[in-house]
Amino acid sequence: MRLSNEFIKKDWGKIQNNAHNYMVLDIEHLGYSDDTDAFETGVYVINLYNTLRMVNSFFANAGIEKNIETSILGEMLNSFYTGKPFTDEKLEEMVILHNKIEALARSMHHISPLLMENAYIPTSVIMSLIGFNHCKQQKLSDIGKLGETEEEFYKLGERLFEGEITVKEFRKLGLDMLDTQSSSVS
Repeated sequence: MRLSNEFIKKDWGKIQNNAHNYMVLDIEHLGYSDDTDAFETGVYVINLYNTLRMVNSFFANAGIEKNIETSILGEMLNSFYTGKPFTDEKLEEMVILHNKIEALARSMHHISPLLMENAYIPTSVIMSLIGFNHCKQQKLSDIGKLGETEEEFYKLGERLFEGEITVKEFRKLGLDMLDTQSSSVS
């Protein structure tokens, strides 16, 4: 998560006393907002991996044989950074992981709400997985259309995750929506 100046000023003592809970990354050298956004997206996916690793460790220590497969997260990062979309089969795996994360977050909400607070697959990654890469997203962002488009895309994603539409339908509807927004810019 990116810490705001207000958070840092307000909670500086907490940060100093619990420095082991925080990592500071100097990203000034990135220079461009799209570089920073892409880097931040990667950090969110890595945070999700770390959260699921902790959950898997908890399960193992408790003698629970359940394990959430996390290898697809690396493939998601690769897709996001290279712009190579997922196949429909890989999208199905992403849907399964998303639904497991959602179920886990609901079940752990009362036990450890903070653990699962940031456990989600970023919308920008899902857009890349269907073929709307980061460069295209940045173009929408540059003209101020990405936020509203992300909201509509998120709603479409909910339909996918709830089983109302297939991954093929999601890809087509999603790309149609995103390409329409992009073409209205050109």
